[in-house]
Amino acid sequence: RRPQLEIGPPWGSPWRLNPTPLPGRCARTQLECPIPSNICVQFAGLNLSSGGVSGMQVGIFGNDTPGGKMRGLQLAFMAVFADEATGVQISPFANVMTKGAGVQIGGLFNVAEDMTGLQLGLLNFNKNGLLPFFPFFNIGI
Repeated sequence: RRPQLEIGPPWGSPWRLNPTPLPGRCARTQLECPIPSNICVQFAGLNLSSGGVSGMQVGIFGNDTPGGKMRGLQLAFMAVFADEATGVQISPFANVMTKGAGVQIGGLFNVAEDMTGLQLGLLNFNKNGLLPFFPFFNIGI
């Protein structure tokens, strides 16, 4: 059993902070809610979730869901990647998705192969956009 730290109000909270590495994954601290659900909350330097995430990923360096689906919010200081995403990706440098719907907000560039939604950033690439490339914003249809 991993060491855990309860966080929240003094009357109790369902949230637990697990400060140890998870088996087969990079070292990170994960905030977990043991209430049965498909919601996942991850806070770390780098989040890698091959099984997909429903909820939120917040990474200092980046977030990636290789081969899985991302439903929710991905927020990172460097870059955000998702094979399939529905929701919001925010990063000051790069947001990349293969297929999805939602909003990409990036300082430098946003890339999508098949996206329905809005891209806001300096450079925006989307094969299904109004134009395959458009500066400042692009709309995928």
